[in-house]
Amino acid sequence: MYFEIIGEISEIEAVAEPASIPDVARTDVKFAVCVYNKGYRASLEVRKVYAVLCDGIARSRGLTRVIDESGEDYLFPDDWFVPIELTDEGERAVFAVMW
Repeated sequence: MYFEIIGEISEIEAVAEPASIPDVARTDVKFAVCVYNKGYRASLEVRKVYAVLCDGIARSRGLTRVIDESGEDYLFPDDWFVPIELTDEGERAVFAVMW
C-alpha cells in the first residue's frame, strides 16, 4: 500500500466511535476469560473475565473485541480468550463490578 503526504492536516472528523456498555444492548455482550497476554500485560490480565462485544467483522479476521474497566473496547487475537457462559445472576454480578 502506498501513501503520499499531500498537505497539512487541518480538520479531523471522527468516522467511528468505540462502543461502550451503555451504548450496546446487554444481549450483544458475551463473556470470555483471558488465557494469554504476552506483550499486553498492562492491558490484559490472565484468568480475568472480560466482557466481549459481538463483532462479526472482527471475528472474521480472527479478533475478539473486549471491553476493559474504562468501558473502552479493544481488539485482541481470538485465541487469547476462552468464551464462557454465565447465569443471569453471574452476568449481573460481573456488570455490577465492571460498571
